[in-house]
Amino acid sequence: MKETADATRFKDHILEKLEEAAYTNALDNDLRLSEEEKWRIQELLTFIVVGGGPTGVELAGELTDFLYNEVAHLYKDLKPFIRVHMFTYDLLNTFDQKLQDYALTHLRKKQNVQVHLGAFVQKVEPSVVHVKLGESAMSIRYGTLVWCAGIKPHPFVTQFGFMMNDKGTQILVDPYLKVKGEDGIYAIGDCATIEDYWLPQTAQVANQQGQYLAKSLSEDDQQKIKPFEFHNKGTMAYLGGLTAIMANLPGVNRITGFVAFLGWRFTYWFLQLSMRNRFMLSTDWLRTFIFGRDLTRFGPRSKPT
Repeated sequence: MKETADATRFKDHILEKLEEAAYTNALDNDLRLSEEEKWRIQELLTFIVVGGGPTGVELAGELTDFLYNEVAHLYKDLKPFIRVHMFTYDLLNTFDQKLQDYALTHLRKKQNVQVHLGAFVQKVEPSVVHVKLGESAMSIRYGTLVWCAGIKPHPFVTQFGFMMNDKGTQILVDPYLKVKGEDGIYAIGDCATIEDYWLPQTAQVANQQGQYLAKSLSEDDQQKIKPFEFHNKGTMAYLGGLTAIMANLPGVNRITGFVAFLGWRFTYWFLQLSMRNRFMLSTDWLRTFIFGRDLTRFGPRSKPT
């Protein structure tokens, strides 16, 4: 789950698996499910999320909202076969322990997500994932697996020859965001890390770095430029079921539940770049609230013949 297009592709894939599961026993003129058909439907409707950061948690929350509301209403007979697993070493490690426990409880009890902590994914095959859990190992057959546990750096980053961090995944920069050992080259965002000043790989960090660098490059007197300093404006994550968590807000340490959900929604609404986008987002939320999520499947692109 990286690009915007991945979301549309993911939704189409889910609907495709639901349709496939719905007609699994439709071709044998027998509406009763055999054990083999039950096994096949169970596999098709097993969803796996790898990674317990904000991306993985929010995806699991939105996915279960979708599966246990709109999908359960349209495919009533398939609801008992739906399974959602999350494999992760830890959960939301950028939040404090109380919020981590709150999120874990909500995902397990309210969203029916089977969260496996301390898990290491060893191998992913087209329909089977192999996982190590402590001293034991397990394999699960699935219909859909989404990777939210981080991604490899772009080959340009690793192959250019810049000075890298110990893991060789990020470019080392100084407090002014200049690449170490280079002149006139800067690096910001996920591809870079400030030496001895670790920061999370989030849009908030990248945005502040971009604004800082723009001002620095526009400054005539370089002596006036101060080292980059990150100002945390808060972290948040949606858990599903109109519930979210927020932390490190100005004047507030933590917020949970529906109030946090409203704050989460307002933040994304406010961050839109134009009133047109804000209006479209508001109407989209209202339409979804009244009529539910859209179940249209676009399908594959046409190919020239």
